[in-house]
Amino acid sequence: MDDKIKNKIAKLLRLAESSNKNEAESAMAKAVSLMNKHNLSESDLYDDTIILCQKETRWSVIPNWVISLYSGVSKSAGVYFCYMNMRNSTLHKAFMFLNGRQSDVDNVEYIAEFLINRINSMSKDFTKSLPKELSGMQKQAKAKSYRMGLVDGITENMLKMTNDFFSSIDSSKSLIPIEDNITRMEQAKDAFLQKHTVKESRSTAKYNSNDFDAGKKDASNINIHKGVSGNFEQTKMLA
Repeated sequence: MDDKIKNKIAKLLRLAESSNKNEAESAMAKAVSLMNKHNLSESDLYDDTIILCQKETRWSVIPNWVISLYSGVSKSAGVYFCYMNMRNSTLHKAFMFLNGRQSDVDNVEYIAEFLINRINSMSKDFTKSLPKELSGMQKQAKAKSYRMGLVDGITENMLKMTNDFFSSIDSSKSLIPIEDNITRMEQAKDAFLQKHTVKESRSTAKYNSNDFDAGKKDASNINIHKGVSGNFEQTKMLA
């Protein structure tokens, strides 16, 4: 099979995840037509080998909002995410583990790092807007709530976009099986748990509701083309 055809179909499938409904529907229709014509499935377009990416972070203990963000983006892309903090060490850095298809893992890294920079920038602007009479600790607490609100809003919007994308696919009119992000993530999770032990971890941090809501509202100003679950439950790898 000509790689040019595969690359063209892969590009159309990426366009089919656009937030522009007309563009997405047109791209999906063209992709389905080409895949049916050449008798191709989605697995024929990508390398479906599951790989493990181990990322050393810049923190000894990863901030909760970063964990929630990576967890959400990973679910959006069909990647299994977990992490290992180094709470009792100032010399060693925490690790993140991304398990999934190479293309999906690359997608997570790109989107998550872009969002970290965007969230930090918006958080700084939010802090500058706070009343000058507030103490440094008060401003820090409000910024913390605002950041988590941003993450919650971003992941909620991404999940809606993902659900809209897959619900728009009419399988009765297509010969191609398209695996959704949840299916891919479950496959990656099963592969990871065959070799590693993990435990569930849930954030117990408390946030100011007004600042959290402000962040969630401002999340609509960030344009993303991926979907993700917005809960605060992640998987923590045992040391």
